Amino acid sequence: MRHSAFIERHLSLRPLSGRIYIAAACLFVLFAAAVNYDVRNRQYAAWKAHPQITHLDEMPLFSTADAPYFLGIATGLKRGRTLQAFDQGRSFPNQVIRKTLIYDGNFDRWRDAPLLSVVIAMIANDAGRVEIAKAGHWLIPVTAAITTVMIAFAFGMAGYWLEGALAALGGGLSFSYLSRSAAGRIDTDQLNLGFFYLLFGLAFWAGTVKGKLGGIAAILTMGVGAYLFNWWYGRPELIVMPVIAFIWLRLVVRRDWRGAVFGAVIVLLLSDIAMPNSLASSYIQPYFSQSGFRFPNLLGTVSEVQSYDISQIFLWLTGDLWLGWFCALGLFLLALRHPVIAIAYAPLAGFVLFNAVLGNRAIFYAAPAFWFGGAWLFITICRFAVTYMAPTRFAVDHGFAGTMAAVAMFGMTYLASPTDYMPQPSFPKPVMSAFAMLKDRADDPVVASWWDYGYASRFLNGAPTLHDGGGSAVGTTYFFARAMVTDDLHETAAILRFLVRDGRHLIDWYEGDAGGFYQLIKARQTRPTRPIFLVLTGEMAGWMQAITKIASWDIDQGQWQDSQFRFADSSYLKLFHHGETADGLFDLVYDDYPQVRIFRLSDQGSVD
Repeated sequence: MRHSAFIERHLSLRPLSGRIYIAAACLFVLFAAAVNYDVRNRQYAAWKAHPQITHLDEMPLFSTADAPYFLGIATGLKRGRTLQAFDQGRSFPNQVIRKTLIYDGNFDRWRDAPLLSVVIAMIANDAGRVEIAKAGHWLIPVTAAITTVMIAFAFGMAGYWLEGALAALGGGLSFSYLSRSAAGRIDTDQLNLGFFYLLFGLAFWAGTVKGKLGGIAAILTMGVGAYLFNWWYGRPELIVMPVIAFIWLRLVVRRDWRGAVFGAVIVLLLSDIAMPNSLASSYIQPYFSQSGFRFPNLLGTVSEVQSYDISQIFLWLTGDLWLGWFCALGLFLLALRHPVIAIAYAPLAGFVLFNAVLGNRAIFYAAPAFWFGGAWLFITICRFAVTYMAPTRFAVDHGFAGTMAAVAMFGMTYLASPTDYMPQPSFPKPVMSAFAMLKDRADDPVVASWWDYGYASRFLNGAPTLHDGGGSAVGTTYFFARAMVTDDLHETAAILRFLVRDGRHLIDWYEGDAGGFYQLIKARQTRPTRPIFLVLTGEMAGWMQAITKIASWDIDQGQWQDSQFRFADSSYLKLFHHGETADGLFDLVYDDYPQVRIFRLSDQGSVD
């Protein structure tokens, strides 16, 4: 009897198996997917109930500044244009503007574009911005459900389908991921988590499967998954990690070094990635060199790359500090019990450590792993308890015990999750209306505003912009910040004309210090340029601290310095709040104060 009890208790540490377990696991995965879908769907129901905040006419707005980038490219694809056609209106005038550029055989219209934009273009009814936006929003709940299945698959391949379903539920509803995949978050993050975990599941399959045919099939499937992930997000590091996990498993489990090398090469070739250079990452560069100047790395002014302490991280991952420690303990004990699996899957939980470099934007990758640790520990404790409490004359059904534990864990996970989280549009509706007002103007203007609005402006009006979220780490953002904080409106006008007329080409040509460069800018301010519409908003006042910090950077020495600018004397305040125009230098063409005001910079000539 003692020997039988010992065997039963030892079985509590093994993955569950049996028909009841398999059936329960499938139901839990489907239920977790349905819950994740429902949470996002209810968010959209709330958005539809408040169109005065969340909709621009019939078009739903977005809760991330990057959304209109993908929507804008999708619009072009639907009209037969290429990614290059969209990009040529960004970072003006650093690329030549050719509005009529269409696919002419030199570009692969579909493959060059982000996969998210391709999917949106394929499911949208037409190329109108309303239908494009609706298609993008429709994807959010769908990709949340798909992500749930992918996470469950990752842990299910290691034998833990029930725990994987709980990890998918908790990871999908954790604030760290929910805030990046909620209503309006039309961005790659909505499926990055799913692809990443899918590749680890495929790596486990390919690394442990027996037989040549099975091995080849698994490797090819992993290669296809890596290719799609690369097309979706384009971060080689996230593909190299599961490849390393495959190599480890193939060497340790199958003791097949030839298969490990062969498989890794095939996956990397199929993925079509360029090998990453982590030392060149913008996250570790203090500045960016352009000609003889050193422009600041703007990531230091972005909130989502700020690091948090372990308590805040646990709250973002699990919703409760003590629950976070419980999940961490589960991961630790699981690593002791299954070190081979723990080493293979280490990068999943290891993203918590990347918080020090990447900030809080990357910790959502660790959420499912932490919930998996908590689910495994809770289910294991319950199975042990049933083993000890059950009369010795009765056989212990570990599948049933684990399933009942999972039911309880499912309820606790849902209650601990921020299911009532409600995202807001990134920008106020009146601001978006103002940008939309600039659509199809006959004077063919360039829109100048802070970089956060760059993608939205490009999508809503089609006019070229100076900078945006994907092109903010350039000299343009520094000089635009300088134009906003200077106390001289003539200097503001000179800088804006320089940015629209010369851009980085004058920076690349110039040899000298910053003082001489500003004199050159002022000397060239009467040269002709395209019409410039300066869009200033009320919410920019809240960004002025960061804008002032950027403008105070020493571009000669490449270092931060104490600010010599005062907000009370800034051009932003003079224009937006006080209405000063420096003898008609700026003409007010749109006024919705205190939300937004648009100024046209008076002409100094005509463009050839």
